[in-house]
Amino acid sequence: MLSICLCDDDAASRKDVRELCEKITNELHVEGKYYEFSNAEALLVGCPPSPDIIFLDVIMGQLTGIDAAREIRKEDTSVTIVFMSNYATYAVEGYSVQAYRYLLKPVVEQRFRNELTDVFKDLSMRQRNTFTIRNEEGVFAVNPGRVMYIETKGNKNVCFNTSSGQHILCRGTMKHWDDAFEEFGFFRCHSAYLVNLAYVDEICSSDYLLLRDGSQIAVSRRRKTKLVKALTDYVSRRL
Repeated sequence: MLSICLCDDDAASRKDVRELCEKITNELHVEGKYYEFSNAEALLVGCPPSPDIIFLDVIMGQLTGIDAAREIRKEDTSVTIVFMSNYATYAVEGYSVQAYRYLLKPVVEQRFRNELTDVFKDLSMRQRNTFTIRNEEGVFAVNPGRVMYIETKGNKNVCFNTSSGQHILCRGTMKHWDDAFEEFGFFRCHSAYLVNLAYVDEICSSDYLLLRDGSQIAVSRRRKTKLVKALTDYVSRRL
């Protein structure tokens, strides 16, 4: 089930976007759970943990949608954010918080489909491919889209580092998870690290890359050229 947040001070706009989302999710045979908010303050208080996608109006009173997105990004670097506004002038500022799209109102159904069907497909695929991980603390359901990187920890132990701040340690080899996560946009940038390309912010001149949350991940010199190509291809597919 996809967790979908709609934040707009115009109830009619929320209703229109919800109906468009429902059309796409019904066609993809995936359920959606909707959370509606009439202002940015209410979103920050009532937003569910780790939502899949947030539709945000920009101008909604004292706190703008862009302000809310900045706060959300401090805790969640993976949620898909889509801005909707009557004003194109805020588009550049909107993309500064890693928005997926900036749509002008009124939202036209065909454009909505063109811009967002692929992201709904991607989100639903990730939902269907949740992995179960067990350790001494219990059983964890891990969504590849929420994993920023995996690192080796000692002999045959790996740690899953998620966008919500979890660090899940389990028995296993890096090769196993490299094979399992390859189709989800992960790249083995170092013998000790498997990184989700969706979270890469910069490949630095020295031998490391920078993630959106500020984490520095080592990059093997012999893998760097392939990493650059993999990241370029990944970004091109998302455009």
